[in-house]
Amino acid sequence: PAAIAVAALLAYATLIRVNGFIATVPLAVLLLPTRNRPALSAGIAVAAGAAILGLTPIINHRMLGSEPSDVAKTQPLFDLAAIAAATPASPSPFTSAERLEIARRHCVKAFFWDPLGDPSGCASATRRLIGEPAWLLNSELARQAALHPMAYAQHRFAHWNSTERWLVAPGLPDAAPPVEAEPNDLGLQTPGSPIAAAWQDAAAAEAATPVGWPIVWTVVALFILLPALRRRDEPAGRLALALLGSAIALELSFLAISIASDLRYHLWPMIASPLALILLSDDLRLKRHEWIAWGAVLSMTIAGGIIERDSLPPAPDSYEGMIHAVSG
Repeated sequence: PAAIAVAALLAYATLIRVNGFIATVPLAVLLLPTRNRPALSAGIAVAAGAAILGLTPIINHRMLGSEPSDVAKTQPLFDLAAIAAATPASPSPFTSAERLEIARRHCVKAFFWDPLGDPSGCASATRRLIGEPAWLLNSELARQAALHPMAYAQHRFAHWNSTERWLVAPGLPDAAPPVEAEPNDLGLQTPGSPIAAAWQDAAAAEAATPVGWPIVWTVVALFILLPALRRRDEPAGRLALALLGSAIALELSFLAISIASDLRYHLWPMIASPLALILLSDDLRLKRHEWIAWGAVLSMTIAGGIIERDSLPPAPDSYEGMIHAVSG
């Protein structure tokens, strides 16, 4: 019964977001008896990922009745616009007028894709391309990334830094939990309990500290991966390894697949990593030089984030402010 419940939850988590499989497949594979055979586990993971990518559209559109949208096109447009802005003299899928508008309105931002699709931003410059098929945009992105690898890499790392909330301005928005419900016809209302409001305030305060930075938990996950591997034959080590594999895979995927810096996208890794740390806390099995090395890396990570926040002006505190900011 427990296995059935876990499988159902993993299936739900896989289907609920297009990149859900990046977290769920490593978690499931590392819980299987084949986990001690790396080649076989890798093969299962690749096959499962391919099957999910092929079956998900069929399940979502034909079985569940969801309607297609242009969301799948935002990722290639985000990256294509960044490459076009960084290489103004090179051929691009954007016209000269579209590129000029994107540059003039400062619509390429590491923080998120939204200015490129917002009517008050650069929606008019992306309207033509968003009408193209997603496969064509992804094909063009692959070509542009191959032609301009440095521009692509710089853009993706800048966004990864932003979504990891590492070397960023203070007060970056979309970290605190929402204080009111989104408009909906499901009857979901803003919680009226003062306890809920107090909890949201506490979470907002925590998000402003290193404990609320995804980069910190990414470093912690990498730090305790070795102890988990050393204890993979123990129940606690096996579960910790599965949690860490899932968390690290999702965090690294943001280097290529991510268009926004909302903290909510990192909540699973930020939960999985401390759970793994708790599981391993009775015996981390680290040598002295490993403690020193990882302690130095974690300290420098936190120090860098604090210094950057202290030296940069505060970020705009609203969605509209971020849309129209000249940087970010």
